[in-house]
Amino acid sequence: KKVLSQQLSAKVKELEEIKVFSVDALEARAVIQSVAEKTQQHMIACFTGLVTPFLRAIWEDDREFGIRFEQKRGGSECHIFINKDGNEANIFGSSGGGLANVCSMASRIAFLILEKKTRKLMFLDEPLSALNSELFQERVSDVIKELSDRLKIQFLIVSDQSFLKSDRLFRVENGAVSVINR
Repeated sequence: KKVLSQQLSAKVKELEEIKVFSVDALEARAVIQSVAEKTQQHMIACFTGLVTPFLRAIWEDDREFGIRFEQKRGGSECHIFINKDGNEANIFGSSGGGLANVCSMASRIAFLILEKKTRKLMFLDEPLSALNSELFQERVSDVIKELSDRLKIQFLIVSDQSFLKSDRLFRVENGAVSVINR
């Protein structure tokens, strides 16, 4: 009886410790969720504020870049979309891939802007290849050039499209590099 009583006392004490730990864990989880929600809201504001104007400068309409977080399976899922005329569209569902490429490029530029590095350099490989409209290609080129000048981002763009706005243009042909003056 004495042994069982001691074991019972030990288990009661262990149960109390587990209850305290459980309360502490729930409080910690609430703090983490609060920080995560604030971080998500900050991310949404930053990215929509940077990507939406990029899209509007190219398509000259009211489309907006959207981000929504949903709690699923014990974690957060991030959904990105375009809102145009009150309708949500899947960025990756557009034909041709031009919209997805522009959103991807604008998002990478947004990441670069949000980094607090003093020297900003971005490599782009055929960034306009999926845009089938020369007008849209030229608008993207204009936006990239404006961002480069205004935000002091240096872009190194690999492309066979000669209309890209640039300070310097290099031609690589048969392993030889030449400077093309504009």
